[in-house]
Amino acid sequence: AYRDVDPAPFEAMARWVNDQGGQVVRLGDLNATPIPGTIPLLTDGDSFLDQAHAVARSRFSVMTPSGPYGLASGLGTPQATVCAIGTFGAHRHDDVVLPRPLRAPDGTLHPVNADHDLGLWNETLVRDLVMNDGYTAETNTETDLIYVAKRMWGETQDVPGWRQAPPPLPSYTPPNRYSVPAGPAREVNVLRL
Repeated sequence: AYRDVDPAPFEAMARWVNDQGGQVVRLGDLNATPIPGTIPLLTDGDSFLDQAHAVARSRFSVMTPSGPYGLASGLGTPQATVCAIGTFGAHRHDDVVLPRPLRAPDGTLHPVNADHDLGLWNETLVRDLVMNDGYTAETNTETDLIYVAKRMWGETQDVPGWRQAPPPLPSYTPPNRYSVPAGPAREVNVLRL
């Protein structure tokens, strides 16, 4: 209900990305509705690592609030959360969130921006409005989704295609000793705020 989205507007966004020379990989479960212009990487629960690898190497990620969307921030991939039901999903300074429109029972659009300004835009509010108060959670429009894709494309211009795998982490062998008083075993960059 409040997390479900109409896949149709995502076809226009996929087409725009493809027209720029990009590829769109669709993550989800095997029951997901096909979206033309995307490469389906759908899972029945046993290909999580394949999905994580695709997200890790992606130029950017545009996802709805679902299982895989948390991967992008954790793997350092620029992230846009669309059809958002709160601000959760913007974990890094350059991540963006596009709230989903809510339609009131009388047909008017609910003032999502006002809720956000008051600190009230969150999953609990959206769930209550949809489940208890007769509101309808709508999917972002084709125009909105293409705007997000253009923004993410522009912000990642320095990435010509699939991101290269990061260099290996330096190896670290902790010293075979205890120190009293306890202190860091290696140099740590501590921020002073």
